[in-house]
Amino acid sequence: VARALHTEYIVPDYAPVANALGAVVGTVSAVCTIEVKPQLQSDMKFLYTVYGRENNTAFTSKTAAERAAEREAQTRAAEEARKRGAGDDISVSSQVIRDTAMTAEGKMYLGSRAVATAVGRISFE
Repeated sequence: VARALHTEYIVPDYAPVANALGAVVGTVSAVCTIEVKPQLQSDMKFLYTVYGRENNTAFTSKTAAERAAEREAQTRAAEEARKRGAGDDISVSSQVIRDTAMTAEGKMYLGSRAVATAVGRISFE
């Protein structure tokens, strides 16, 4: 291009840093956390309630509750990233974190948190 324009082409010393900064500035991210809490019933069995953004749902299985919470966290994080301007190419990562406490009887389950992070490039369309 420089030759066609009869000019000199100069690459600044910090060009790679500026390019990396542009990549960071050109992204949108959103995080969503959905909680799961155990509830002991009168029959001494646990229900696991997923506290969603719009609805709460009870499960008899901790694993099923955590999966549902993780799916909702992923969906909500991606939706929020789109609202913030991300295009269609959104990457979502998630994890389920179990909260426990040590008691005299051993480890006690206190609940779980499904945390999802969605990252996408800004769409200028």
